[in-house]
Amino acid sequence: MYDQVTLGLNVDPFILSALKEDITSEDVSTNSVMPNPTPGVVDLICKEDGIICGLQVFERVFTLLDPSTRAEFYVKDGDHVENKQLVGKIYGDIRVLLCGERTALNYLQRMSGIATYPSQVAALLEGTGIKLLDTRKTTPNNRIFEKYSVRVGGGNNHRYNLSDGVLLKDNHAPSAESDDPVSAVHNGKHDPVPEFVIHALAFIHIEKAGFPKKFITVILGFQIFIQVITVLV
Repeated sequence: MYDQVTLGLNVDPFILSALKEDITSEDVSTNSVMPNPTPGVVDLICKEDGIICGLQVFERVFTLLDPSTRAEFYVKDGDHVENKQLVGKIYGDIRVLLCGERTALNYLQRMSGIATYPSQVAALLEGTGIKLLDTRKTTPNNRIFEKYSVRVGGGNNHRYNLSDGVLLKDNHAPSAESDDPVSAVHNGKHDPVPEFVIHALAFIHIEKAGFPKKFITVILGFQIFIQVITVLV
C-alpha cells in the first residue's frame, strides 16, 4: 500500500502516462454507443489462483479518470485468491469504467503475477535462513510497482536504484582504475558504506581487501528476476 504522498508524487504520473498511451483523444467505441453518463457497477473476478496485488493502483486508475468512482474490495494485497473468486466491485460511470478497465487490469494482472512467483519461492526457502531479494532488472517506468509486488509476495527489495548501495560484479574489475576495486570502495569517498555487495565471481577481491565480512552480502548469482542471496557472518 502506498501512502498518499508517494501515491501522488511517484505513482500517479506513471498511471496517467499509461492512460494517455491508451486514450489519445477519446474512447471512440464507448462514446459511440454510450454518449451520456450512465451509472453502473462492474465485478472484479479472478481467472486463476495466486496472490492478489495492486488493488490500490487498480482503483487509482479509475479515480484519476473520475474522482467519484468508488471501489469495494473483499480481499487485500497479499491475500491468496482462487479462480472465479469475486474480489471486488467498482461503482461509477460505465463510460469511465470501460475507458480505464484495460489499464487497470494491466497493472493488477502484472503486479499479481509478480507477487505470486516470490510467494512460491519464499515458501520453498522457509527455514533455510536464505533471504529472497529482487534486482534492478525491472520493466522501465514500472519499478515502483514491481518492487512493491515483490514485497507483497514475501520477497525483499535490494537496491531500488544505483544510488542505494555499492554492488561490485565481475564486469567492474576489468574497467576499474584500481587493480583492487573492493579496497578502492572500502577506502574511498563512500566509506563507510551501509551495504557492500559483491558478486560470487569476485571472491578473490574480498580476501585481498580484507573487508569485514559482516558488511558483505554475496549474490549466489543466477540471472532471473528474483535472486537468492546469503549473508556472510
